[in-house]
Amino acid sequence: MDHTTALAELLSQYGFRQHTLIRNQIGHLQLVGLLQNAPVDILLDTGAASTVVDLSYCRAKGIPTRDTGRLGGGAGGITLAIHALDGATLSLDGYPLRSDGIYAVYLTHVNEGLVTKGASRVHGVLGADVLTYHRAVVDYATMSLFLHHPNV
Repeated sequence: MDHTTALAELLSQYGFRQHTLIRNQIGHLQLVGLLQNAPVDILLDTGAASTVVDLSYCRAKGIPTRDTGRLGGGAGGITLAIHALDGATLSLDGYPLRSDGIYAVYLTHVNEGLVTKGASRVHGVLGADVLTYHRAVVDYATMSLFLHHPNV
């Protein structure tokens, strides 16, 4: 059996689904998902605690947000207002993702960094909350993200 299919076959027996990863222009891994049925380009970030979507994107698409009154930020030390996307569904290939809640922040600093280095903008960041809940396996050989989707 080819090693590139062996892992996929093994994981599928245990309820994992294979999602295609894309390597962007500077080597970061991305996926394409849906947020409230609107397509989103998502950066895979194993170091991000939470899954977040760009607040500007939410406003442009009419996705309701609620200001939580909290501030947060990433490793860059930027402090940003955190908005919640109450009841919003983020999915990959038709499978809804479980998280600690989907949040929206301005991702201007992330996108400026990507564009400066020659990469395209993203609409969101898939963080460790989703990766943990779904027992994520990243397979660089096949450019796949395997997520466990129970009861599917």
